[in-house]
Amino acid sequence: MQVTLTKFLGLKERGDPVEQREETEESDFESDCEDEDGAGTPATDVESDHDEPLPVESRTLQSDKLCHNICEHIGNEMRTKIYEATTVSKKSALVVYIKTCLSGTVEPVTFYLDLIELPGQDAESIYKTLLKCLESYGFSSEILSDQLIGFASDGASVMFGSQSGVAKRIQNAFPNVVICHCLNHRLELAVGDAVSEISGVNHFKILFDKLYHTYHTSAKNKKELEECCQDLTTHFYSIGRVLDTRWVASSFRTVKAVWTVYYPLHCHLIKASKDTSRNSPEQKTFLGLATKLSSAAFVLNLATMYDCLEELSNLSEDLQERKITLPRAQALIYRAIRVFHSMVDYPGVKYKEAKSAVEKVGEDRKFKGVLLQDNRKCDVVIHYGQFMRSLAANLEERLVAFRDTEKELPKLLNCITVLNPSNWPKECPLTYGNEEIQYMCDTFHLNDVTARRGFQEYIDNVREEGLLDPPDKLLDLFDPAKYVRTWKNSLADDSKARSRKRTANEEHDYDFIWKKLK
Repeated sequence: MQVTLTKFLGLKERGDPVEQREETEESDFESDCEDEDGAGTPATDVESDHDEPLPVESRTLQSDKLCHNICEHIGNEMRTKIYEATTVSKKSALVVYIKTCLSGTVEPVTFYLDLIELPGQDAESIYKTLLKCLESYGFSSEILSDQLIGFASDGASVMFGSQSGVAKRIQNAFPNVVICHCLNHRLELAVGDAVSEISGVNHFKILFDKLYHTYHTSAKNKKELEECCQDLTTHFYSIGRVLDTRWVASSFRTVKAVWTVYYPLHCHLIKASKDTSRNSPEQKTFLGLATKLSSAAFVLNLATMYDCLEELSNLSEDLQERKITLPRAQALIYRAIRVFHSMVDYPGVKYKEAKSAVEKVGEDRKFKGVLLQDNRKCDVVIHYGQFMRSLAANLEERLVAFRDTEKELPKLLNCITVLNPSNWPKECPLTYGNEEIQYMCDTFHLNDVTARRGFQEYIDNVREEGLLDPPDKLLDLFDPAKYVRTWKNSLADDSKARSRKRTANEEHDYDFIWKKLK
């Protein structure tokens, strides 16, 4: 091994004099480079080519012992720095995020604050550690009493216990704090409740787990599937798990991947079941998976999960946006519930496509080029309408209902609705929403006088712009006939425009069009 000797790192920090260390290095160099007779001859003759001897730092060495010492020292230094930045502790940790409005910004921003170790997993330890963390960043009790307006976390009992949970302790210390259970965690709980209620979903999940195990644990199988996708000009997607501990958006990506590579996946399973290089159990495993994939029940279940998970994935990703607000989140939740209710009578696009393929007979009964087989006794079909009704009901129970510790949240949401002009009465008085404005000012520590005056000015501005007028009145104010005449004249003056013969009795009155619009 050939290395260049340099000064060791961090010597001054430990208090070792550099000069003394250089002498030690010189002696190490001379002792390590001695020959078997002890003559002390340098291992290289690099000094003979110069008038003056080179400094120790630039000499080229060939001593295995000194090279080993250098590598060991560097390794120790690196381990020291790594241990200072990481931990091998088995203690639980808490991630702290803060959402706030900074000066000069209109919309609130969310940013990571800290990752703190917890001395214990009880509510008292978590509460004290959290306050200590906030205090270390300058958030004293006085600042928190004046500026802290909300607290959100997952729904663990230690966090949301009604008697002595972390949220309850924070609410006791700061009475004006609004407590909120994370909406994405609620969404996952609602999906889990629906899955446990509907038979057939667990069978679908088990089959996907087998596909995941087949292609995730074997690089050979994954490569062969990727080659099949390339041969069939299909984009390759990795197959993951469904309905596990990850967000529901991850489950949708997996279902979408199987839907996209359905034909290449079935081709590879058939090909692997006939591969003589594989043993008999492997061949039977691939053949069994291919048989299940080609069953009509699986195709219908795949389409059912695709339609519902697509809606749930969109809702989950919208709720994860950093700029999401409570009114916006509430509107998205109610919309998703209405979508699932409507899908009971009007199924999604993917389910219609799969059902159309299943209802065919003979050789035409194919889905994405794969001939479908009749259902076996072990194949369980997920009832489409029942599953959608279950999702809608569980979303209402988990996302619309609130806990005892969240008793202030529904009132706050109702107060926020007065800010939307579409909820105002037809003749909106200037004193409309005074009580709601007062409650929000008390919650968010705002000046109530300034807020009320600003809201009254907002009502006047909306009135002046005519946003409160009904649509028929707006149509009366806006007469589009003159704009149409201008457009006709521009066409008549255009030499490139085509002309057509008009009959003498042709109607030129467009009033009937505007009457229809009204």
